[in-house]
Amino acid sequence: MDLGFVLDASGSIGAADFQKQRIFVGQLLRQVNVGPNKTHVGIVKYSSNAQVLTYLNRDYTVEEKIRVVNTSVYNGGSTQTSAALQAMDRVFSLSNGLRKLEEGASRVIFVITDGAS
Repeated sequence: MDLGFVLDASGSIGAADFQKQRIFVGQLLRQVNVGPNKTHVGIVKYSSNAQVLTYLNRDYTVEEKIRVVNTSVYNGGSTQTSAALQAMDRVFSLSNGLRKLEEGASRVIFVITDGAS
């Protein structure tokens, strides 16, 4: 599986709910088998800008992915969901670890937002 997370770090989410996103992602990642020949995970965080936290072909252990999420800083700011989706489009590319369709890996992206965009 190629798995993506788009995390909302905007002002309308607030620091407490951003922390809930971190917990959710960590719990979910512990349920999948992350690795080079297993589940690939890419993560984007956004508020006024989008920031790629990790690409599909980097940080191959679940511990590394969770560390990246847990050390990401809550930004506040506006909610630029379109910028986040554009960043995830770059993450979900062959050059950044997306597998070809014929390889049979499912492609799943979780977009977390409060809807205020």
